[in-house]
Amino acid sequence: MPKGRPKAAAQLASMASVEYLLCDLQRDIECRGSEVSKQRRRAILRGFRAGFYSAIDKPTKAEVAALLRAELYGHPLPVTCVDDVQDDGCDPWLMAMESGPTTCAGLAHQTEESSDD
Repeated sequence: MPKGRPKAAAQLASMASVEYLLCDLQRDIECRGSEVSKQRRRAILRGFRAGFYSAIDKPTKAEVAALLRAELYGHPLPVTCVDDVQDDGCDPWLMAMESGPTTCAGLAHQTEESSDD
């Protein structure tokens, strides 16, 4: 096994557990409060998400700045690759950031639709 793979696997496991927690929080946000409260909580959750992933992956300041600008202004997320993270070379932190906020909201919406049936 190449050096660095166990760390990458542990990193992915940490990211998965954090993503699960954030998705639970997103579902709570979508179920309670006024639209103003939901917007405020969504913004706070995006900050949590960025903070957690920064703590787990330790991106460079330039990467953090690019990701924050993408979140704040709707710019496309930068695409970078890290050869020692996964076999396909894609950075899981960026993949999670790309899919994160919409994934949880989509799950909450799907849950509501399926409960109506």
